[in-house]
Amino acid sequence: MYDILLDNRLPSPEKKVSAQELFRLGLSYATGLGVPRDLISAHALFALAARLGSLEAKVYRKELDEEMDPSDVSEAERRARDWLKASASSGSLASRGWIFKPKFAAG
Repeated sequence: MYDILLDNRLPSPEKKVSAQELFRLGLSYATGLGVPRDLISAHALFALAARLGSLEAKVYRKELDEEMDPSDVSEAERRARDWLKASASSGSLASRGWIFKPKFAAG
């Protein structure tokens, strides 16, 4: 799964990834298991997994909301928005029947 990562620790928007893959990767970053601990990346990955339907990711993202500094949460949400836009532009979301509708408020 790690071959789909970009420098910013999110999967390449051109790759098709599942909610479960995004959730597991978010767990890795939240705990530092096999990767450097990075709560901003974990939050962004949980947000993306939740957007793809992972209920677990919604719970974990909400827990991180309470632990993280608000500016870090805003950065995570910006990364998730940027990823969604890039993914929609590349057609990888369209191929799954997605229509891009921004869910995260610009912060």
